[in-house]
Amino acid sequence: MNLKRLMYKLQTALLCKGIKVKINQYQSYSEQNKRMITKYVLTTPQQQGEKVKDEKLLESYRLSEVVQKLAELLRGESE
Repeated sequence: MNLKRLMYKLQTALLCKGIKVKINQYQSYSEQNKRMITKYVLTTPQQQGEKVKDEKLLESYRLSEVVQKLAELLRGESE
């Protein structure tokens, strides 16, 4: 199974447990690598009084780190 599909399966599993995690992707050009690179940002909504703000859980250029963080959240190891 590829990592991107696993990432979305973990996100769905978390949603079933009532944990909402948004996966944002940002692309930019890397001069060093001479190609487009993708940055992944995991956030979860947090209630702050009347407002709901997104709390950043992880910011990474590695899809493997994103999958690892989602798996940790699913196991309940970190917040």
